[in-house]
Amino acid sequence: MTDWRQVVEELVAERSAEIEARLERFAVASLEVLVTALEARDPFMSGHSMRVAALSASLADAMGLDESQVEAVRLAGRLHDVGMMVISEQVVNRVGTLTEAERVQIRQHPVVGHQILLPYPHLREIARFIRGHHERWDGQGYPDALAGEAIPQGARIVAVVEVYDALVTSRSYRRDSLNPGEARAQMEALAGTALDPAVVRALSSVIGQKRTLQFLIDDAQSLAGAAPAAPAL
Repeated sequence: MTDWRQVVEELVAERSAEIEARLERFAVASLEVLVTALEARDPFMSGHSMRVAALSASLADAMGLDESQVEAVRLAGRLHDVGMMVISEQVVNRVGTLTEAERVQIRQHPVVGHQILLPYPHLREIARFIRGHHERWDGQGYPDALAGEAIPQGARIVAVVEVYDALVTSRSYRRDSLNPGEARAQMEALAGTALDPAVVRALSSVIGQKRTLQFLIDDAQSLAGAAPAAPAL
């Protein structure tokens, strides 16, 4: 005899899971749209989060993380600057030296990004990565002055990739970019102080073996003459 109550309960559970999965995808898609809009304020930053996401995923894979962890790191790279929504456009586009008040404002963005993602249960690990992506291996970073392996691994990976991307692309405060070899040399000089040495080694390996995903070339940057073509890895 069919237990209709059990059948109904199973159907409800299945449908609830489907709805939850859709809501989770919608939340992520909405946050990605927000990041893209924030990057549009600064032509030098357009495409930054997509490049960081792609290379962060490559490093996570090279370091032996499993598929779910690789995806978490990729998504953290994609959303790491969502907290920049609290930073004024004047500060974002500043060419000269930031004032102390502006530096304090900039340093709030990892905390704000963490707070934005924290209400979503499926994004809480990613929220931790975002909060920690400006921590330093030597404990001199922000916002929590974490050091070494106390910094979540995903945050350490995104931190390395963000520095690399800043070196190989033009910025409002520095028009000249480095080639991948020059950037790798600078990264290696930061290993053990600002950056996790193991992640820097993984970066050198990935770049050296040309395993990283191709950087995206943004049309707006090309038209503005603001950004170099994707580096030849």
